[in-house]
This record gives sequence, C-alpha cells and structure tokens, in this order.
Amino acid sequence: MRKTPTLIGSDAGSAKPAGANGPDPARASTRPTCACGARRKGIPILRFVVHGIAQPAGSKKGFYNQRTGRVQIVDAAKKSRPWKALVTDAAAEAMNGAELLRGPLSVTFAFYMPRPKGHHGKRGILPSAPPYPITRPDALKLARAVEDGLNGVCYFDDAQIVEELLVKRYGEPARCEITVAPMPLGAAMPVPSGEPGEQTSLLATGEEAA
Repeated sequence: MRKTPTLIGSDAGSAKPAGANGPDPARASTRPTCACGARRKGIPILRFVVHGIAQPAGSKKGFYNQRTGRVQIVDAAKKSRPWKALVTDAAAEAMNGAELLRGPLSVTFAFYMPRPKGHHGKRGILPSAPPYPITRPDALKLARAVEDGLNGVCYFDDAQIVEELLVKRYGEPARCEITVAPMPLGAAMPVPSGEPGEQTSLLATGEEAA
C-alpha cells in the first residue's frame, strides 16, 4: 500500500515573515519540526521546517578515491554538509516513507536569518538596521544546498523543479520553511506581484483542507 505524508506537527515552529523593524516572534514547539499532508485542490502539498542557520552550497570538486577506484564529487563548502544532512533528515521524516514525487514540481524555500549583533541596541532593533538581509550568502546558493538535501528523498532529481520561489528575511529562530508540491498540469502557479508583505509562498493562496 502506498504511503502518503502525514501531518506530524501543526505548529512546525514556523512564523510569519519578519517585519521591517526586526525578527518575527516564532512560536515555541517541542514537537517535530515537520508539517505535511495539506492539500490544494486535491494535490498533496509537502511542508516542513528545518531549524538552523541555512548554509550555501559551494563549488563542486572531485578527487580520485583509490579505495573505490572512482572519482568522488564533494561540496567544497564544509559548513554546507551538516546543513544538508539536517535538510535530508527533516525531509525524510516529512515524507514518512512515501514514494518519491514524480513529474514537475513547484517549490518555495523561505530562509530566515538571524540579525547581526550590530543591529541591536539597548531598546531593540536599531532604526538604522536594514530591513532585509542583502549580504551574502545569496538566496540562489542557499536554495542549491536545500535542493541537494532533497534529492532522492522528496523527489528523484531537482531537474523536476519548474517553479521556484525564494524568500530571504531576517527572523528568529533561524530556519528554512520548505514547501514542495506537484505542478497541476496545464496550469501555472500564481506568481507574486512583488509587493512587500503580500505573500511569501506560491502556495499561500491555495485552498487547503486537513
């Protein structure tokens, strides 16, 4: 019998996007940080949260492994390895043994980064602190690391991703909120207009049922 993702935790440690004046107040939760099983017009939507400071994927490098006799490809960014492992573990828990997703996919990766200490004053966030994290790492490299962590766990290959929305904000706790959904054939997902605070997910306007 084919397994389907089940709802593990409704809170999922998630919060609304951070405002311009500082981090958002995330709700504390001791339950697993995965929430999945929602549906949009009959299409299963996989949602889960990976807590921690997201790390970018680095350049790939290869070396000859004398023991195996093969060339092994590794990521040059050492910090990305434990982060990818966290993504993979959370994705596996969210999938709950279900079959890998097939066909075209739409994904949303929302990265919430901690503010530097210099942004804080005695009374909270300084008025001069920037509202958005426009410093490195860039969102594309952060997304690449997440895509690598989801390969072979949520889907067969990240080439299946045909729509991708990336969000990078200040927020605590540091985390990445991940949404993966099959693309409805013959119809494109709604694209956000870019207005501040309008929506942070391609799936935010979808009809959902428990």
